[in-house]
Amino acid sequence: MTGEPSSLASSWPESECRALLVEAPWPVFVWNPETGAILEANLAAARRYGYLLEDFAKLYASDIVSARVRPTLAQLTGSGQAAPSENLLSEHVTSSGEVFPVEVISFAVRWKGQRARFSLIRDQRPDLDLVRDSSYLTSLENMAKVSGAIAHNFNNLLTIIQLAAAHLCETVPAEAAQQAELIANTVAEASLLAQQLLHFGHRRPGRMEACDLAALVHAEQDILEAALGRGMALHLDLTPDCWALADRNQFREVVLNLVVNAVEAMTHGGTCTLRTAIQRLPQGCPRLDLAEGSYVVLSVEDTGSGMSEETRQHALEPYFSTKPQGHGLGLSSVYGIMRLHGGGVEIMTEQGKGTNVLLYFPAAPASLG
Repeated sequence: MTGEPSSLASSWPESECRALLVEAPWPVFVWNPETGAILEANLAAARRYGYLLEDFAKLYASDIVSARVRPTLAQLTGSGQAAPSENLLSEHVTSSGEVFPVEVISFAVRWKGQRARFSLIRDQRPDLDLVRDSSYLTSLENMAKVSGAIAHNFNNLLTIIQLAAAHLCETVPAEAAQQAELIANTVAEASLLAQQLLHFGHRRPGRMEACDLAALVHAEQDILEAALGRGMALHLDLTPDCWALADRNQFREVVLNLVVNAVEAMTHGGTCTLRTAIQRLPQGCPRLDLAEGSYVVLSVEDTGSGMSEETRQHALEPYFSTKPQGHGLGLSSVYGIMRLHGGGVEIMTEQGKGTNVLLYFPAAPASLG
């Protein structure tokens, strides 16, 4: 379960790891770092690797990695639980002998009172299409519920810390107040992350009503321009009377999310263009899991750095980010909201030439007349 280091990952308490083991849409293994024996695995692992769930109790980590990376796995096993938390690029093998590339997120845990390693596996096959994988979508919704529950408790703790830090800022000497302010600012950033997790977890159908998406965008123009800031321009190319079935609050959330993403991509300035159009899909669009019908398409296009094809394929996954301080919840939250709307998300991008994200909202009768 190893390979070449790519970045760091954080370890979680056992209770949260157990919840992730059950709900994660990706294969997860818990294994003994000294013997390599697999202690537990999830249903996603059984499906991907072609084993029965009970078979894993007889297997070792070396049984699911390719021969090429077994020597490196032996080194990690030799270092035991003390091996650092990290993301690894590796090769795994199924029960039928199929070898496939993976990314492994691995860290140390205490599991049922013993030392263990927790490894979450992400398939890196270039042709993997998660949007059409119904088992992935079901697991993604379950994972969202877990994320929301964790975030709710986490945010409660942050509130207490933030109040204490604010009190310290007012009562301690100036030198200590600077440290207290640092604590307060750091907690504020963590609170923003918790809010993103809550939004990701609380994926409930909103109040769907017929909305003119062009009018909603115009209503948010001042906020969007403020989000872009200096050196960036907002261009609106909106077809009037584009009526769609949407929740107004969730619509604002997805638009702001995409504009913020555009800001982060346009590090040297640029233009963010929002367009609306009505599109008829007489045969639906299986690639985006869209049924036959008419849709209002909102596109958010930037002139930023664009994405590689590999990044595009993973962009809608939760916790996937190429940004050093990114949390990987923006686009996955957009995707979750669009699924609740009965719509879809399409990403068109080219590295160095910008990105265009298209949101497909089911059209309301007012758009069809």
